Amino acid sequence: MNFSTRICTAALLFVVLTTPHIQSQTQSQNVFPPTESEYFLGVMGGISHLRHSTNLDVLSGQPKSRALTNSSSTGWWVGVTDDFVVAPQLFEISTRLSVASRPLELQQDLPKISMLTNPQTKTYSTLQRTMTYSAGITYVVGDFGFKIRPLSWLGSFFMPLYLRTSVDAAMAIATKNAVQYQEVVAPSELRFSENTSKTLLESSPLQEPELSHGVTVAIGMDIRMNSTLFLASEVSYRYGFNSIRSDVDWRTNALQASVGLRWEFTKSVE
Repeated sequence: MNFSTRICTAALLFVVLTTPHIQSQTQSQNVFPPTESEYFLGVMGGISHLRHSTNLDVLSGQPKSRALTNSSSTGWWVGVTDDFVVAPQLFEISTRLSVASRPLELQQDLPKISMLTNPQTKTYSTLQRTMTYSAGITYVVGDFGFKIRPLSWLGSFFMPLYLRTSVDAAMAIATKNAVQYQEVVAPSELRFSENTSKTLLESSPLQEPELSHGVTVAIGMDIRMNSTLFLASEVSYRYGFNSIRSDVDWRTNALQASVGLRWEFTKSVE
């Protein structure tokens, strides 16, 4: 089961498990009781399906050797949220501060080669190899945007649904060395001099990452658990504006799924 299938399955399970709660709340007309909400504080986190787009030389400084291009990886993020209510049940200013791990991974199949594996029987096999590049960056991310509840006028059943859009700036606080290796996929009996199917080509510190900027659009849902606590879930897509590295053009976009808790703080009502 690939990553996208796992995300869809998890989202489907969440909807199935939470729908009875929403319906019971709707029947009691208590999904969002009429309170003077002032702001919400919360904690949130989730996983990210990162899509990388670049053109990286397999061998540093040898552009004709072949290039690693598009690939994907899986990361995570966790942080705190603060939502200030501008128009109750309709519009909120939304800010977040989080830590995000965004691995950099590229993989490229090399051209297949026909090779003689048994001179006596004149048996040939197809040599299949894969080139892999792996590194990692951990960021602290500041995010500012707004939420709207466009369907709230249709009734209390739609009140938990919201749309969110934001811009962010991410500063690298830690990096993992860039490692490049080659692996023999077939024939399985073929080994490198280290008697392994994988050999290290290069390992070096990652060049100083650039400040990363992006824009995010999301759809989410808040489910009231009690008088002040909400269970939050969200699916979002982040588009990166700029290259995340200074030495090569490297763009990263992300499909994210997250869950969290939000606490409601209200104005004093006379």
